[in-house]
Amino acid sequence: MSTHGTRESCCDRSTPKKSERTFWVAVLVERGFPTEARAFRKEELARLQEKRWRKGMNTDYDDADVFEVEIEDTIVQ
Repeated sequence: MSTHGTRESCCDRSTPKKSERTFWVAVLVERGFPTEARAFRKEELARLQEKRWRKGMNTDYDDADVFEVEIEDTIVQ
């Protein structure tokens, strides 16, 4: 029996797994200003981006870091 067109097939809004809602954001700060941010699905890739930025930065003035971000489906009051 086909479920095409039924409420079950068109309106199934299951909650995504945490891993599907989690992103890793690498942020580059130069002279106190955020100049670049890149989002990744895998922490490993975000850490690699951070490492590449750190190779050429002036550590007295610049910084880079990685943040875990979970995408929300509702607004927090």
